[in-house]
Amino acid sequence: MLELKFIVEHPDIVKSNLQKRGDEEKQKWVDEIVNLYSMQKKLSAEVEALRARRNSISNKINEEKKAGRNPAELLREAASIPETLREKEKLMEEINQKILFYRMRIPNILHESVPVGKDSSENV
Repeated sequence: MLELKFIVEHPDIVKSNLQKRGDEEKQKWVDEIVNLYSMQKKLSAEVEALRARRNSISNKINEEKKAGRNPAELLREAASIPETLREKEKLMEEINQKILFYRMRIPNILHESVPVGKDSSENV
């Protein structure tokens, strides 16, 4: 199985390899993997920002309680974060599964010595 990093950084190599194999459908998968990967990176950044915000709010709530003030507004905000996190993490997992599905079905790169043929009858 090809590494995700390789597919994302060299989609043209993977596509040309698939073209040599005569596999047009899987060439579209390469573009889909690249798009899914960019979505995954964006979601990952959002999840990390939410986690950082949750930690920050927790610290502020503790400070407010120690100072004897009512942290009701912070508590409401803190209560909304876990649901948003679960939704984004679920979406990230779905994206990861799609990427894995495609990666498992894209063949390895052919060696340059392999001749190009239209079907198995032209194998050497």
